[in-house]
Amino acid sequence: MRYSSSYSLDKACISMKSNKVITVYYPKTFPAVNEHCPEHQVLRKCPWPGLFVEYIQMFASYSHYQIRPYVNAELDVLVNENGDWRMAFELLRNGTIDTIAYGFMKTAIRLKQYDFSDVLYNSPIYPIHRKSFGDTESTFSFFTIYGRDVVLALGSIIFLQVAFYFTHSMLFDVQRRSPYNAAVDSVWSALALQLGQSTKGNKRSRAVNFNRLMFSFINTPILLGLYSTWIVSNRLSADTDGTITSYQDLINKLSSGQKYLIEYTGTVDWFFEEIESSNVFPFKDIRNTLQRNPTRRVTINQSYQHLNDGDGVALLPDDTQSFQKVLELCNLEKINTAIESIDRRFLLRQNRPDRLVQDLNAFIRKKVPAIALVYNKYRGQLTKGRAQCGRRRPDTQRPYRGLMYVWLGLCAASTLVFCFEVLLSLRGKRLKLTKKTASIERDSRLVFGPLGRVGGK
Repeated sequence: MRYSSSYSLDKACISMKSNKVITVYYPKTFPAVNEHCPEHQVLRKCPWPGLFVEYIQMFASYSHYQIRPYVNAELDVLVNENGDWRMAFELLRNGTIDTIAYGFMKTAIRLKQYDFSDVLYNSPIYPIHRKSFGDTESTFSFFTIYGRDVVLALGSIIFLQVAFYFTHSMLFDVQRRSPYNAAVDSVWSALALQLGQSTKGNKRSRAVNFNRLMFSFINTPILLGLYSTWIVSNRLSADTDGTITSYQDLINKLSSGQKYLIEYTGTVDWFFEEIESSNVFPFKDIRNTLQRNPTRRVTINQSYQHLNDGDGVALLPDDTQSFQKVLELCNLEKINTAIESIDRRFLLRQNRPDRLVQDLNAFIRKKVPAIALVYNKYRGQLTKGRAQCGRRRPDTQRPYRGLMYVWLGLCAASTLVFCFEVLLSLRGKRLKLTKKTASIERDSRLVFGPLGRVGGK
């Protein structure tokens, strides 16, 4: 009888232990859950069922809970395909499910409706955005490599040269030309010197020769730098001024319209929940900025184009598959500074009659090394096989294309001038140049130089 009573007591204890059931919904989001492991447990054919799948299995084994998977085809479509978690949260609120196999950040809004476990691990968040090469990839970057101070210096040099030639022509030129002719010749001489052309004409004084030599010494490095320095300078590397390393950098980029925020449809993002409700920095400031520069809500696949070719910014934790995928895009800014670090916890329904929250927290405190070991296992799985992306090189074809546009424009202008002068020459030979036509021809010669003469003479 003693043996029978003892056996009955043990059986009753086992039965009581098995009555502790936890209903879990498994979203198909790696590394939290591996969609290719429908059994939701570690098997020989599936050693990577998911990070939170293993956490739940470890907890159930340690605290003697029975796991009951919650299956709902409609919910799977909403969460896994549309990125809509509202139904999952509603099922958690009304007690249909007890938890979700996913890591959540504890926020003030969520604490009003749900319970949270202790911290499982921390996940740093990185701002992901396209590399910035400044204006070195723009079409006319050959002409914008220098700042305003250098452009002002170039303009001042040309103006001083024009003033010098004009003054010299009016005071010392033996041919008493009109002020208009002297001004035109001065402009042509200054531009010719800037472009490295020899200024032919009447005999020049020593002052003119000294002026040409002096400005050539100043201008030659600038002209050479306009082309060669652009190619070999460090401005062809990514612009460190465009790197986002803090919330204030992000706010400045958003407020200036240089960047826009990307919100993923397939994740539960605490960051945007805080933006909607929080009145502290940086969330309130970002919310005010987003009124002028709204977010773009896209899927993970759509976000690649926004990040690689556009001006989108995504804030991604490093424990997500989307973070690992975007790292393969060669056009992204090098990631070396986290902007935030979040806590990953279990999200639990409130007012459960048993001690689920207490048991889960006791398990987390007791199994810290095992939890860290599983986390490192999946972190290594995420980075395993990641495509190595070489350093992106700037686009050097577009600036040369801009240089060609300018050259073609000058060719077109010179062709029009040539046709105009040929027309004047032919009319002069045929009509023997009336006084009015001779006046037009003379004005043409003053503007366009020697080619304006009749017959080229």
